[in-house]
Amino acid sequence: MALDALCVKALTAEFKSKLNGLRIDKIYQPENDELIFSLHAPGASFKLLLSANANIPRACITDESRENPATPPMFCMLLRKHLINGKIVDVVQPGFERIIEFSIETKNEFGDTVIKTLIIEIMGRHSNIILVSEDNKILSSIKHVDFSVSSLRQLLPGSEYLYPPVQEKENPLYFGLAEFTDFFKEIPDSFNADKFISSSFLGISALTAREIAYIAGLSDKCGAEIDFSASLDLATAMNSVFNNVKGDIFRPCIIENTESGKLIDFSSIEISQYENFAEVTYFESISEVIDTFYKTRSQKERMAVKSASLAKLVANNLARCAKKYEVQLKELADSEKKESFRINGELITANMYKIKKGDDFVLAVNYNSPEMEEISIPLDKTLSPSANAQKYFKRYNKLKNAEIFLTEEIKKTKSELLYLETVEEELQKAQNLADLAEIREELSAEGYIKATPEKNKRKKTAAYSPDIDSFKTDDGFTVFVGKNNKQNDFLTLKMSRGADLWFHTKDIPGSHVVIRHEHDRSFSETAILAAAEAAAFSSKAKQADKVPVDYTFIKYVKKPNGARPGFVIYTDNKTVYVTPKSFK
Repeated sequence: MALDALCVKALTAEFKSKLNGLRIDKIYQPENDELIFSLHAPGASFKLLLSANANIPRACITDESRENPATPPMFCMLLRKHLINGKIVDVVQPGFERIIEFSIETKNEFGDTVIKTLIIEIMGRHSNIILVSEDNKILSSIKHVDFSVSSLRQLLPGSEYLYPPVQEKENPLYFGLAEFTDFFKEIPDSFNADKFISSSFLGISALTAREIAYIAGLSDKCGAEIDFSASLDLATAMNSVFNNVKGDIFRPCIIENTESGKLIDFSSIEISQYENFAEVTYFESISEVIDTFYKTRSQKERMAVKSASLAKLVANNLARCAKKYEVQLKELADSEKKESFRINGELITANMYKIKKGDDFVLAVNYNSPEMEEISIPLDKTLSPSANAQKYFKRYNKLKNAEIFLTEEIKKTKSELLYLETVEEELQKAQNLADLAEIREELSAEGYIKATPEKNKRKKTAAYSPDIDSFKTDDGFTVFVGKNNKQNDFLTLKMSRGADLWFHTKDIPGSHVVIRHEHDRSFSETAILAAAEAAAFSSKAKQADKVPVDYTFIKYVKKPNGARPGFVIYTDNKTVYVTPKSFK
């Protein structure tokens, strides 16, 4: 689990710093296993999210607004009764567990000041949120746990609150360099360094354990390969990390795959183990990391669901088109036999004097061949010599016409293949529902999706104003990057001017990229390389090492009449080879 005890300690420190002294103004329960608290004090207000979701249990300060049920659930009503207007006076992490306790000063039914405790246990499918009275009795929990669920620990109203069973692991907060050194003297031969750390110490995730092993230079090293000197390096790395943790010194971050853009994980400590294979983005707040990570992942999952039908549609059409292209190429290759039929027809005509109806073949000298060899020409014995000649000429003409037709059809099929490949790439780049809507509209206009008939309504079409990505180069030029064919056409044909510089990967589906021309300023090599790298990154070749990117002035870019969306032709171009690089 990414949200390990180190993250919980970082959260506890942050909550204590930001939330102590704040009063609980409102409580909502938007999901069965999720709560949002609205907190305020003079000059400060926050929303606190607590989730016992089995898949993504978490706690963080958030700015997210959620739709709430018309009728609040019973647990929400109970929390409102006991905690509204209560003041958070302390936040602690008991032991080094994935548990956070909020001590809330409030009034009881007699008007006396009491301390009630709201506890969130962040433990996967066993996650829970529990309200405990001043005498340590459970008032209620977001999930009731009885004997049918667990024979070891029940969480029911009226029961005494007991902590989850303690794991037989060491608490790293009680260790210093000497203790770590003694502990790492003997690592079992079959254990990798990171596995030994995570299995021996409380609250350390696989990610954190790998990072400690990486810092020590022991990634993938097992006990049999770790001598005393290496074990000392491991103890030093472990001690360094936990000295920061003890002092509440954290570097919250999100790790993202450099190639795919997929979120890998998050951490409360600095992460370097992925080297160039991942991009690590650091934040000021662990809450911001957790909130951003799960919002982004949730958005990506929603996008994947929403785009699935379009992706399937495009994939099916690509497969159909590829099969059609293969058949057409085969038929074109067959049409190359047409000359042999013409020659046979001519030779039958030239040798008609020696052919009788009923002959199976005729031997004739092939004057079209340099060797002028004698060949045998099959005949249909039910036809006259003249009819046999006409039969060969007809087959020749049929193949000749087929060749002309197929050559044109192959161009169309190849164009469609390239177009569908660009749409497939667009779907992978789509960032939000608006991007998907543009792609759907484009596919509808191209006839891949049946348009929904409008019933006697005339809708006023608003001027198209797409949300085109842009960035500044290091030397200040503005670069625009289209996200789909509709945006590409708008950027190149409507938005840009003749003196702007246009970029596109050479013979590879991808985005149109434009550098805006600035008065009395020549395009720099820095700007050209940055735009070319962005074009390569926004193409089907984004994972390649060296990608050819063509560039030319907008005035040399034209769209042929009737061309598909995103298709243009251009001249007077130069080519640069670059490594794809994200511009975001």
